[in-house]
Amino acid sequence: REDSTLRERLDKHLSGLKRRNYINTWFDGQIEAGTEWEKEIDFALSKADIILLLISADFIASDYCFDVEMKKAISRHEKGDAVIIPIILHPCDWSDLPFSKIQGLPQNGQAITSENWKSPEFALSEIAKSIKETVESLRQTKNKHLRAINEVLSEKDYELRITLEQVEELKLEEEILQESIEKFNKEKKKSEKEIVNIKAELIDL
Repeated sequence: REDSTLRERLDKHLSGLKRRNYINTWFDGQIEAGTEWEKEIDFALSKADIILLLISADFIASDYCFDVEMKKAISRHEKGDAVIIPIILHPCDWSDLPFSKIQGLPQNGQAITSENWKSPEFALSEIAKSIKETVESLRQTKNKHLRAINEVLSEKDYELRITLEQVEELKLEEEILQESIEKFNKEKKKSEKEIVNIKAELIDL
């Protein structure tokens, strides 16, 4: 909550991606009154493709952010289910923390509020560009997966059509066979009657 001003500015810098319907952003301030906030946060963390960790002394000091949210995020990142991007808001020591091995932004490692930037807006602009690259890369990967899935589905659909055609052919063959059997039985009964009649005629003789 202490970093809400920078979070809002970052969200504005991501507006281009939102207007193109490439992303939807979410943060816990969007939780409605009367909702179980912990479940909402857990649900969002379990569904997000990209998780931004807004790094500051306040983030590190927050037991819930650090011990609960971050651990869940890192777990998904390690499984390859999501991408974590640490965003360095304010100067602080995070060199030995669990997310320190993950490439953060800005890429030069200088916090957004650092004096090395002419203003935080320059840093936020660079961060937004890098996030855009990550988003586009994820979209390409997802599209490849979708194409692969569609190809498999098409193959399965073709196999199913062939199988159904074979089943129909078998049904037709079964119907023809059944008709032949019925015809044979009729002829057999007719022949049996003729034989009985012939035998009766021979007895009369």
